[in-house]
Amino acid sequence: TNTTNACTGSVIGTSAVSWSVRPRPSIAVAPTSTSLCEGTTTTYSINVTNAEYCVGAVVTDADWSLSYTDATLSTIGASPLVGSGNGVQGPYTTSAALAPGTYVFDPGTITNTVAGHGSCARVISGNTFTLTVNPTPSVTFSTDSIRQCEGTSGTTFDMVVSNAVLNAVGQNWTVSYTSEGGNALSGTPCVAGSTAGIITGGQTGTGNTTRPFTVPASLSPGVYLYILNSVTNTSSGCLTTPASASV
Repeated sequence: TNTTNACTGSVIGTSAVSWSVRPRPSIAVAPTSTSLCEGTTTTYSINVTNAEYCVGAVVTDADWSLSYTDATLSTIGASPLVGSGNGVQGPYTTSAALAPGTYVFDPGTITNTVAGHGSCARVISGNTFTLTVNPTPSVTFSTDSIRQCEGTSGTTFDMVVSNAVLNAVGQNWTVSYTSEGGNALSGTPCVAGSTAGIITGGQTGTGNTTRPFTVPASLSPGVYLYILNSVTNTSSGCLTTPASASV
């Protein structure tokens, strides 16, 4: 309408314009980090959001594709992960075969793959899941038996702790052991009650360690035994029980 003189005109050509704003999906990974002992597993999930759009008055799921790298070797499989609409993907289980260290599930880009949506993509790197695999130390003796004559000096054996390092940092550990023995010269010869006194007190340390012990020349004739029960990574609480270790 010409409002100056009330002349009414007509609409010609295109009488309306409409446009659609297509979504760029997003994700959140949960949890963002966790720590566990070597040989065990955990899970993480991916929550996809903003993956819906309108077709007329109807809310419709948008197809999407998520690229990533997965150093945790989880059950998510090979990149990319594809899906449709909002929702939680997973849980995905990490590999139990991972050596001690730090591993990251790292998403790269999630893309709206609906035809005609113009490749609406969102870079989401940094929204990661970090897995720390703590070592379960091992402990053993360097020999399983020693025989020597009374009064002999200089006989040695080692207690060896290995796999006690995480990312080049030595982990604290403690060894549990049992001491037994029988002195041939005691009131009840060769029965339990006498110990060698070679390994004493709490056995603790840091990192991979070879700890020597010397059998004293003053040890009375008899049979003496040390049994390794367990070694615990006290930095993380990971425990190992030796299959068999004694001297």
